[in-house]
Amino acid sequence: MGVGDAGEIISREIIKRSDLGELVGFVDDDVNKIGRFIQNKKVLGSIDKINEIINKEKIGMVVITIPSAKGSEIRRIINKINRKEIKIKIVPGLYELLDDKVSVSQIRDVRTEDLLNRECIKLNISLGLTNAIIKNLIHRGWLKVKKDTGRKLLYIITPEGMVNVSRLMYNRFQETLHYYHYTKDLLTAYLMKLYQQGEKTINICGTGQLAGITYYAGISTPLKLNAIITDDPSKEKFLGQQTISIENFLTQYSNYYNLSSKKIIILSTNNPEKLTKEINKNIQKNIKIINIESILKNNQ
Repeated sequence: MGVGDAGEIISREIIKRSDLGELVGFVDDDVNKIGRFIQNKKVLGSIDKINEIINKEKIGMVVITIPSAKGSEIRRIINKINRKEIKIKIVPGLYELLDDKVSVSQIRDVRTEDLLNRECIKLNISLGLTNAIIKNLIHRGWLKVKKDTGRKLLYIITPEGMVNVSRLMYNRFQETLHYYHYTKDLLTAYLMKLYQQGEKTINICGTGQLAGITYYAGISTPLKLNAIITDDPSKEKFLGQQTISIENFLTQYSNYYNLSSKKIIILSTNNPEKLTKEINKNIQKNIKIINIESILKNNQ
């Protein structure tokens, strides 16, 4: 299956070696290739016609020779073959072909990573590690494998697995809760120091998790929240508070604060570099940007 470079190379080697069996022909979804001959072997039809071709030509093995195929494409091909006795082999994915070369010796059985998503490699996901984890879960009795229709497999969580998943979720919840309280206490103590130093109002920049904790730490002190600043136009409100863009914030408050000696305190919970850049273009004084992540790191 596949009439690209890999298909041609594989076909050439099979024709040369009688021990590998007889090459009957090719299958490809490119309508312009159907009917053509490659290595004197015909492109017999499209993948949708694979079962008709298998029955007519009495084929016993199909080799998928598309190294660039995504997991979804490979699943589609395999699901098209409705005869279970047909052997299905595959050439490695591009991520396995370190030297970009393919040969008959590399033809192998279809693996889980082929069916899941070869494209996950682009996200630096270790599919080998994923498979190892799945096997470990099966060995522990947390998962069991059941055959579904065709060549599909179902991974079913067992009662024991459910218990352990619940335990892990509970532990994760406890860790998150601990992080929240720990971080909130640190920030509350820091903001109280700001208040004791004479600061009266604060502004929060960001709408993520850390911004939320900073908000709740702030309302635990006498400090007054002036504005929540964001560069995300979809976030019109955050924790019930109206948000304001960086540009609008600077426009609204620059004149007032530039004419007074009051200092603007901005608690930056994300991307302080961008905030600093925007501020330097508009206001050069009376602004203090506090990087909350740095505060937390310094107090650990």
